[in-house]
Amino acid sequence: MGKARFAGTLAISALAASLAVAAPASAAQAAEQTYTFDIPSQDLDTALKTFARTSRQQISFNSGDARGKRARALKGNYSASDALAILLRGSGMVAERGRSGLFLIRAAGATTMQTAATGTQFAAANGGAPMPQIVAPPQDAEPIGSDIIVTAQKREESIQDVPIAVSAFSGQMLDDLKIEGGSELLRAIPNVTFSKSNFSMYNFSIRGIGTKAISASSDPAVAVSFNNTPLIRNRLFEQEFFDIERVEVLRGPQGTLYGRNATGGVVNVLPALPIQEFEAEVKIEAGNFDTMRASGMVNVPLGPTLAARVAGAWTSRDGFDYNTFTEQRVNGRDLWSTRASLA
Repeated sequence: MGKARFAGTLAISALAASLAVAAPASAAQAAEQTYTFDIPSQDLDTALKTFARTSRQQISFNSGDARGKRARALKGNYSASDALAILLRGSGMVAERGRSGLFLIRAAGATTMQTAATGTQFAAANGGAPMPQIVAPPQDAEPIGSDIIVTAQKREESIQDVPIAVSAFSGQMLDDLKIEGGSELLRAIPNVTFSKSNFSMYNFSIRGIGTKAISASSDPAVAVSFNNTPLIRNRLFEQEFFDIERVEVLRGPQGTLYGRNATGGVVNVLPALPIQEFEAEVKIEAGNFDTMRASGMVNVPLGPTLAARVAGAWTSRDGFDYNTFTEQRVNGRDLWSTRASLA
C-alpha cells in the first residue's frame, strides 16, 4: 500500500514592500490610501458605484435610501473615507467601515441591523473583495441583488446584467481563499471538478463537461483565456496566479464570445493592469520539501496618462512523491514567470 504524502507549506511570512512602499497590511490601511476622483454631481446611486470602481473599495447600501438623493461633486485626491464623506454631505446618509473593510452606507439614525433587514446593494470595482452576505428583504420591499463589475461579455458591466452563470474572484479573494493556481478553483466554485493524470493533459470540468484525453495536443472542453485572449494550449494544471486583478469562471457553452473548445465554459484570468499610482509588493514563502516561493510587482506612473507595471513569480520545491526504483523524488517544481505592461 503506497503512502500519500502531503506538503504543508509553512509560511514564513515576508510581506515586504520594495522601494520603501509597503502593500496594504490591512483593510483599514487600504481604505486610507489616496485615490484620484473626478465624479460630477449626480444621483447618489450612480455616484456611489463610480466611487467603488475608482477606489476599488466595496460598499453596501440600501437603494431605497439613496433614491432621489444627489451626491456632491468630488474632484481631487482623497482617501476612501474622506471621499465618501464629501459625496454624502447633505444627503442625510453616513458611511461606516466594518472590520472587513466594507463600507456600509446607511441613513443617519438607522442602525446597521435596520439597513440589512431591508436588503443591500453591493458595488465593487473590478471584483473587489469578498461579497457581503445578501439578506433577503421583506415581501413588500424591492428585491436587490449583488452588483459586481465583470467582463464576461468582453465589456465592463454589472454581473446582474450578464445572462451567464458566472463566478468572479478578485486577487484579494484568491489570497484569502488560498487559491494559488487554476487547479484550486474547485475549492470555491460549485459544479467544478479538477483531475490530473499522466503526461501533460488535465481535466477541468464544469457541470460534468470536460475531457479525459491525455495528449498535450488535445483540445480542452473548458476554454482558458488570459485577459480575454484564448489560450488553446495552456498549463492551467500547474499555472500559479500572481498579480491578478480578477478570475472569472463562466459556465455553459461560450463559443460565441470565446471561440472553440468552450463547450463546458471558460476560465478567464485578468491580470492587474498599470494604474496612476505608485505601488510595490513582495511576497516570500518557505516551507518543507525545500519549498521556496516569491512573487512581487512594481507599478510606476510615467506621466499623467501613462503607467508601467512589472510583476513576476518563482516557485521551487522538491517532489512530494518518491520513486523507489530510481531513488529520486518526482513531481517537483521549478517555475518562473514574468509580466510587463504599459497602459
